[in-house]
Amino acid sequence: MTDPKQHDEIRSFLRSGDPAASEPLDAMEVERMRLRILAESREDRERSLAPGRPMRAAIWAAAAVVVVIAAGIVWLGRPEPSADATGTPASAAERNEVIPTHLRPARTIHFVTQSGTRVIWTFDPEFDLYGTHQPTRS
Repeated sequence: MTDPKQHDEIRSFLRSGDPAASEPLDAMEVERMRLRILAESREDRERSLAPGRPMRAAIWAAAAVVVVIAAGIVWLGRPEPSADATGTPASAAERNEVIPTHLRPARTIHFVTQSGTRVIWTFDPEFDLYGTHQPTRS
């Protein structure tokens, strides 16, 4: 709760710094300013209630609902991994499937040395050191 004495102090401080306090407005100018302020506020209110604004909000809300529904359909429509006899999902290796090399992900090993250096090794399944020309031992 604010103190009325504090309001009086603030009011007197603001009036002491008002450069137009020594030149009061006549009643006609005051009424003209009041009408101008009312007209501007009415225009602002009419602009905020313009027919397009609520419609835009409704369109954005409908678009958000469509996106959420589409994401749910995609999420629920994805195939489930096959399971073994115990009901746990089986990996490709457990299902005895052969994954082509171009579909195999690269494997990585990450570790940090005692001095804090991070080392990341990436093993590319498509890497071929010699290509089609294998070296021969003689």
